[in-house]
Amino acid sequence: MLLILRRLSFSLYIFLVLFLVSCDSESGKNQNKTPHKTQNSAEKPIAIKWSSAKMIIPGKSIGLTHLYESADSVFLLLGKPDSSDAAMGKMMASWYKNNHETHIFFGRKMGSEDETSRVKQIRITSSYFVTEKGVSVGSAIHQIQMEFPELKIAGSYISPQTHLQTTIYDDLQKGIAFETDAKNGCVGITVHKPNQQSYEIYNALYKVKME
Repeated sequence: MLLILRRLSFSLYIFLVLFLVSCDSESGKNQNKTPHKTQNSAEKPIAIKWSSAKMIIPGKSIGLTHLYESADSVFLLLGKPDSSDAAMGKMMASWYKNNHETHIFFGRKMGSEDETSRVKQIRITSSYFVTEKGVSVGSAIHQIQMEFPELKIAGSYISPQTHLQTTIYDDLQKGIAFETDAKNGCVGITVHKPNQQSYEIYNALYKVKME
């Protein structure tokens, strides 16, 4: 009887040892899995949602100003322009603040039922405004081309500030143009109607040599 009890005790001892080893091994596997999951989650890009007041949307808007919006509506939003020039149903309005410029080119269909003056092109020089992927004034041309690979040189002008050539790159289909200085940094962004060149706003501002 004593021999049987000893054998049972030994068997129970072996069982407990195997059980503890198994639990320790499983715990080690779980610990190894945890950092792996953390690493994968860290690799996922963080989505940035810009405020609508900051967004540049090609072919549509810059900030809260939209293409086809009436001039009256724009003036309510931005206030009276610091300068304006109108002729033959077209108007260029300009705002200057903190060394930054906002230029809006308006047009209206004279003789039509709706002769409302509406936004045709919008140009800004402030880095406050950004595209979906973060491109803004100050971005390098290679960064811009990553988001807009279809950009092509549309023209150039001599900057009245630096007296150096500024190059205009335009993505005609999307409706957005970028101006770059001699160091290939962006100094201005224009949003225009898709498949319509942005030369009107530039010709109103500078003597532009179009490609």
